[in-house]
Amino acid sequence: MSSKSTDWMKRCGEKSVLLLEGKSDCNIVKKFCEDNKINTQFGFCNCENDNQVLSKLNALLQGSNQPEIIGIAIMHTYFAWQDSPSDPLHSAINKIALDNNKKIAKTFKAWLVQLFN
Repeated sequence: MSSKSTDWMKRCGEKSVLLLEGKSDCNIVKKFCEDNKINTQFGFCNCENDNQVLSKLNALLQGSNQPEIIGIAIMHTYFAWQDSPSDPLHSAINKIALDNNKKIAKTFKAWLVQLFN
């Protein structure tokens, strides 16, 4: 896979940025945004894991070129507590946690829209 196909996951220096735990989370949130017609004029930042999300947040806050908006989506934490605590994101997705008709999906959509629009 070429680096260009994942470049969109490395937009950590945008004015508005969403920090995510890994490639799967980036892909899932991007698809969710597409399916829900959510404007994605923010950078997706693949931080690789939850510790790196916090490290990246710290670096952004201390840097000289701070983003105007920073969203942090530690996805498995957000979704796993819905049905089965400690389930990873892919398990939550497999249980249709992001079914657009479910309350959790509507809540997540509202959060993204409020944060970035």
